Amino acid sequence: GASAYIKDDSGISDYPVVIVPGYSATTLHIGDSFETGKKVWGLDFDYVLERVFARIVDLGIGLGAMTVGNAKIIAKTLGEEMRSLFEDIRCNPDGTSAYDVKRKYVTAEESNSQYMLDHMTGTDDRHEQEIAAAIAEYVGVENVYNFTSDFRMGAENCADLLHEFIQDVKKHSGKDKVNIFCLSHGGQATATYLNLYGHLQDVDNAVLTIPAIGGAGILFDAFNCDIDFDEECLIRFIEHGTMTEEDYNWLVKAQQL
Repeated sequence: GASAYIKDDSGISDYPVVIVPGYSATTLHIGDSFETGKKVWGLDFDYVLERVFARIVDLGIGLGAMTVGNAKIIAKTLGEEMRSLFEDIRCNPDGTSAYDVKRKYVTAEESNSQYMLDHMTGTDDRHEQEIAAAIAEYVGVENVYNFTSDFRMGAENCADLLHEFIQDVKKHSGKDKVNIFCLSHGGQATATYLNLYGHLQDVDNAVLTIPAIGGAGILFDAFNCDIDFDEECLIRFIEHGTMTEEDYNWLVKAQQL
């Protein structure tokens, strides 16, 4: 990652800050508006849990089979559930969306953090809230904007949308430049944007944090069946998923994996 820390407040500009988040951060829906349409991303974990309990027997049989080296049952069960869960965001073989999927927030006005706080009902869709709060201490929450993209599309599509969004932020804020803070996939989108549109000099500073500029190898490995899902990997998934430092080795031993 690349970043800079400025301790002296006098060195901070009054340019608005655009937050470009990690992969899958954007809320997506199908329909004319988010209020009347169908939310298709992000995940409703209550629904996911409901589906898990509905197929708990199949999953239990599958986990039992995995202990003797046969993962076909759990792969079939999870595959069916994943296909059903993600049907609405499915893409065609040519990369286009199978359905008319739209982003929840598009314009600079509705993506402004202060506007979102004033008009928010229910889910808080502001990006990277802990980091954004620290940034807001310097520039004000009214100068923080939340960029959205359809993460299923390519990096160039995200870059084009970011270019359009920055023009809108400049108009909305009355400033001639913006600053960018981006994370992970947001770093890939921002790097692509800077490559395609950097010559326009619309950006004063860009902070790239763990940027996936070169992409990520996990899907490549998955499609090439080059994945080892052993007990150590399972522990890491559990610990990362629950965001805890708890030691779950006892769970693996108890299940005799």
